[in-house]
Amino acid sequence: MKSAVLTISSVLISTMVLGQDSVFHIPGSVRSTDIIVGVHWQGNAKERNGENAPMYRYYEIGIGKGLYTGGVCIGGSSLIYISEEMYFGDKTIIGTKVGAWAHYLFDLGLALVYYTDFKKGNFKIRPEFGAGLGRVRFVVGYNIPTINNKAFTELSRNTMQVSIQLTIPVKQTEIKKQPMAASD
Repeated sequence: MKSAVLTISSVLISTMVLGQDSVFHIPGSVRSTDIIVGVHWQGNAKERNGENAPMYRYYEIGIGKGLYTGGVCIGGSSLIYISEEMYFGDKTIIGTKVGAWAHYLFDLGLALVYYTDFKKGNFKIRPEFGAGLGRVRFVVGYNIPTINNKAFTELSRNTMQVSIQLTIPVKQTEIKKQPMAASD
C-alpha cells in the first residue's frame, strides 16, 4: 500500500512541478485561483448484521490553485487545494482537507483529511482515482484509517467515498510562452 501512495504522490508532485515551470507552455493554458465545491457519499460496501451500512453525504467548499490546459488537448488540469467537508445529520462532522489532483480523462488524486465532531477526531489518508475533464472530476476514494480510528464510530467502518467536485475560477492568468534566452 505504501508503494501505491508513493507512486500517486510522485505523479502528482511531478505534474505540479511541471505546471510551475516557466518553459512549459501549452496554448490556451491558464493558472487559476478557484473555489472548489463538491458532494461526497461515504459508506462501506459491507453489510452490518444483515443490513446495508449507512451512507453519509458530505458537502465540500474550499479554495485552490490550479493549472488548466487548452488548445488541442482541452481538459487537462491539476490542482492543489484546501477545503472543508461537512456532514449535517444526526451529528455534525467537519473534515478539514488538504489535497492535490491531476487529470486528463483519467484522474489521480490524494487527500489528507482530519474529521472531527468537536469531541473526537480522526485522520484519514485518501488516494482517489476516477475520471476528470477540465474543471469537473468524478472519483472514488479509499479512506485509509490512521490514528483513533476505533474511537469515531461514524468513520471507523466507512472506507469508500464517491465524489463529484467542480472548480469555479475566481482569478485566471493566461500562461504566455516565454522567449528562449539567447546563449553566447
